[in-house]
Amino acid sequence: MDWESHSSRIALIKGVNFSDTMTLSESRDPRLLEDPRHSQGSGNYGREGTQRKRSEKAPRESTARKPRARIQTARVTSVGSIEALIRTMNAEDVAEVLEVRTSTIENAMTMEALEAYGITEDSVIEGMKSHTRGWVCEINARIVGFSMASRTNGEVLVLAILPSVEGRGIGARLLGEARDWLFSVGYDEIWLKTTPDPSLRAYGFYLHQGWKPSGTIEDEDEVFVLAARDQP
Repeated sequence: MDWESHSSRIALIKGVNFSDTMTLSESRDPRLLEDPRHSQGSGNYGREGTQRKRSEKAPRESTARKPRARIQTARVTSVGSIEALIRTMNAEDVAEVLEVRTSTIENAMTMEALEAYGITEDSVIEGMKSHTRGWVCEINARIVGFSMASRTNGEVLVLAILPSVEGRGIGARLLGEARDWLFSVGYDEIWLKTTPDPSLRAYGFYLHQGWKPSGTIEDEDEVFVLAARDQP
């Protein structure tokens, strides 16, 4: 089953815990360390990826931005005193990636529930062959988090992190990989969905990362946008 044509189901794979999405230097705000309900943002693969008319807004080839230097096949970053590898996801990673998704605290999903929505190893791999790209974070050769995005409509599809590595900046780094790639393929504005409740940490996290609420509510989630012109 194709991720994009069934994007209302994609959000079920998203389930991010935002205590793991802070950069190490950004964790000083105690409000952002609270456990949020990120069952609806770029961390929900079933509800959040609802296909929208935005999919008609394809990147303009003539104005495609050049890939940023930090978009690399693999790079090492520090997670506290531990070295973590951020790299592009491949087909061999998908089984482990789905295990990460079913291990999240927020918006927890079982493998059976994902399969009921058409989210399987085969469907994820098929999407990666055409319009989606993913990134994983490895610590000691184990995948502890991942993100995915779609070049079809400029959406950040998913961000999910293991609870054991929350609060170490991994989520922010993985979100950055998806963001940079979408801008590099030519989008002037990219989007995702998250909770519309400003009291929840997921909402504050995206604001902290530069995303802006659009005021558009879809499937009980709010669309957040990020414009290339606002990037440093």
